[in-house]
Amino acid sequence: MIVPVLRFEGDDWARMMNAVFAENLHDMVSKVDDGKGEYEAGYFHTSTIPHEGTCYYHSTWTRDAGCGLIELCRLGFAEQAQAAAEYLLRHINHGDHWGRTADRADPCEYETNGNALILLGVYNAWKITGKQQETGRRYLETVRPVIDWAQRLMEQNPHGYLMPCQSEMAGNPNTPYTVSAIYPNYAMKLALHGLAGMARFCSEQDWACRLSQMENQLTGAISGYLVSGVSNKGHTNTPAGCWINGLDNRDGRPYDFAEWDDTMWPAYHWTRQLPFILQSDLGMLQLPEDGQRQVHLNSYDYIHSYMRKGEYFRRYGFVSGSGWTGMGERHDDTMCGYSQGFMTQAAMVSDDVNTYSKLLEGVARLAYDGSVVEPLAYEMNPWVMHECFSYDNYAKAMDHTFGTYHMGRPGVANNPGDEGNLVQEAEIVKALALCAGVDDSTPGVLRLLPRIPWNWSGITAENLPYVKENGELVRISFSMQHDRATRRCRFHFESSQPVERLEVRLGPFPRELHTLRKTDYECQQGTDSSWVWLRNLSGSQIDEEIDLW
Repeated sequence: MIVPVLRFEGDDWARMMNAVFAENLHDMVSKVDDGKGEYEAGYFHTSTIPHEGTCYYHSTWTRDAGCGLIELCRLGFAEQAQAAAEYLLRHINHGDHWGRTADRADPCEYETNGNALILLGVYNAWKITGKQQETGRRYLETVRPVIDWAQRLMEQNPHGYLMPCQSEMAGNPNTPYTVSAIYPNYAMKLALHGLAGMARFCSEQDWACRLSQMENQLTGAISGYLVSGVSNKGHTNTPAGCWINGLDNRDGRPYDFAEWDDTMWPAYHWTRQLPFILQSDLGMLQLPEDGQRQVHLNSYDYIHSYMRKGEYFRRYGFVSGSGWTGMGERHDDTMCGYSQGFMTQAAMVSDDVNTYSKLLEGVARLAYDGSVVEPLAYEMNPWVMHECFSYDNYAKAMDHTFGTYHMGRPGVANNPGDEGNLVQEAEIVKALALCAGVDDSTPGVLRLLPRIPWNWSGITAENLPYVKENGELVRISFSMQHDRATRRCRFHFESSQPVERLEVRLGPFPRELHTLRKTDYECQQGTDSSWVWLRNLSGSQIDEEIDLW
């Protein structure tokens, strides 16, 4: 098994992140069952091992499995990815779609994001295993009922082809009514885009046309109904020009307050309203240049304005999923993936270096619990992410992986965080993979966009996969070292086979560079930084040096 490696250089948090990435990646891969025991091959466990307290080892949650499958593909674990994809395709367990769990029946008929993430995972599994046409056709035929289900719901929705949801990602996981929410619908739009590309590659033109038409309908509905100030009925607290959480399908009004187990909380400024982070599941690591770009930027600025007000962000780099307003007795406000992971990914894709520098510090702090001398929750590995955390406990040097009721402030339930919770660790693995920044979204072009914090001095990536347009798998390794004392940045690249066209963006550098030794470099200026592009590179070994004096 070829294992990818990420090595970070710089301050203490950079060195700590080496273990965070390696241990969470190993833990995630180990969740795919080998089929030699009581579980089928490819069964994707949501928790790492059976343990006391909160644990989902005996379940395959569809949103977790979808996220985990995508990350297995992103990092080149083709064998495990294929096994997990095949298991999920064998267990379309609600007749024509997946429920909240794939291994058993459950009452949820509209786990839209779980279905969308599995479809994205199936596309990526086809891609990482060589883009075989026979496999692609079989996958398309197997998911036909799911596509029929999605199309039927889109056509029945009075809100312009949006899909209804009952999900944590919509804010109504167990209500009798549905919500047309931005995160699940955006995920489905991207899944349709990926599957349409797979269909074209496999010469299934009818399939490609159908999927592209559904994608276009959904894209239009998302832009027409889920942008604040465009066509909302009733008041929303979200500023004009931003993504709203969703529409309440009972009356079409903005769904500003989520409902969960008789608890309600504000859902008009939470991290689900940053759906552009899902673009990376199709290999796109920059904000797309499309009609929704400004809405993405507006939404990031809006959510960022809430996030940075929190005392724990300023101190530790921690994030609230609901803008520090809390969720009553629920724990979702302080979850590793949906809160910390989502915001870190959004800051990185937005090239907000100051913010992602602090957020990556927060990731390292949340991951490491090796100094806890009185554990209150199950402890398996001092580097593996838990499901939920108590930031107050962290500030008191207590076990931050154990939730407590708080007096006089929004808090979390008395709920030990499930160590190794699949979706939470997968979102952190994704955030760290963005530090390497492998972008293969343009046919025939490999782009590398490494992103490191200001106080890190380098990154080395080994054995990362790059799938060429024809399905050929290339293993790449590269390093970027930035010696700030001499204002020099060195880049080294190696690949198992020659790369026809490579583009590399190096940085971050100060926003005002003033001088570049070579004039043929292209400089990209951001809000707090600048970057230097190296274009028209090719071959299997490349060395470049940027001299900023």
